[in-house]
Order: sequence, then structure tokens, then C-alpha cells
Amino acid sequence: ERIYNKDGYIIDVVKKRADYVNADLPVQVDSRWYRSFVPTATLWCSIQANTWNIPDDELVVALQTIFKAVYPEVKYRVVTNGSVFSVV
Repeated sequence: ERIYNKDGYIIDVVKKRADYVNADLPVQVDSRWYRSFVPTATLWCSIQANTWNIPDDELVVALQTIFKAVYPEVKYRVVTNGSVFSVV
């Protein structure tokens, strides 16, 4: 069961980054995750100056933008210690 803050945003249960799995994501893994979110995030990473060393703060902004586009109905904030950041 998901936990929400007073504004209706999903709150992640904080774990070690390596311990997150797809089941921890704020949305059920569906075709949008595999067909839209992951490929778009991968494409964004591929056009960065240094694909293998993207600053966390830049990646958070990109993932938040992508998440809002793919899941406009879900209130979620991407953070570095959260599920979306860790699973991607």
C-alpha cells in the first residue's frame, strides 16, 4: 500500500539504492514504464556530454520531467534516494 503526503504525493520508503526493485516504483510497471519512460530516460542520458558521469541533480530534473510526461496522473517527486532514480 502506498503512503501519501498531505498534498497527495506518493512517499517512497527509503532503502539502499541497490535494494530497490520494480515493485518499489510509485506506479505499477506497465507498458508505459518499458515503452516510454525507460527509453526516454536512456535517450536523454545518451545525449549528455558525459553519459557515464551525469550529476545527480541534473538526472533528477530530467527524470522528473520524463515522469510527469509519461505519468501525468501520478503525483510523485523524483529524489536521489527514491525508487525511480534508483531503478533507472
